[in-house]
Amino acid sequence: VSSIAEASLSLAGFFNADAGVHIHLPPAINNVESESSDIDELTEVGESNVEGKGLFAAQDIPTGVVVAHMLIPARMKRSAWNEYHPAAGLPHDAAIYVARSPLVFFDAAWIEPERPPKWYRINHSSNPNLALGLLDASKPPQEQSIVWRTTRRVDRREELFFTYEDVPAEWDDM
Repeated sequence: VSSIAEASLSLAGFFNADAGVHIHLPPAINNVESESSDIDELTEVGESNVEGKGLFAAQDIPTGVVVAHMLIPARMKRSAWNEYHPAAGLPHDAAIYVARSPLVFFDAAWIEPERPPKWYRINHSSNPNLALGLLDASKPPQEQSIVWRTTRRVDRREELFFTYEDVPAEWDDM
């Protein structure tokens, strides 16, 4: 697969409508990149003090800035995800689980398991400096982009965190 669009098409062919899969290229992605002033330059991956690799601020970042986003946000039912991720070679936690929902969100651009997107390196904290959200909640679901925004000023070299849903209680002690 040589492009994100081709990856999207090949993934779409893997599923049928009954699996509850929706893959789209939201036009709002262009707004994410311009709004966040070179999003890739804001962060860098490094060794986490919490677990494995983490995502860190490469510079001081003010409140409300988008620091990460899914390139091709897609969603599917949890049951379909449980079949998809092993077949695609992706880890089980390569999806965002939505509380009280049968859906998960994942990045359909992630097609090489050994090359995870930067957002995957954001670790959990019960005291986060990022919030997961939609770039523009007024858009229809098929056009929404999933982003992580700073909830306060973040200093250069500070690790970035958001609060995961449904984590073991001991994770909040980390």
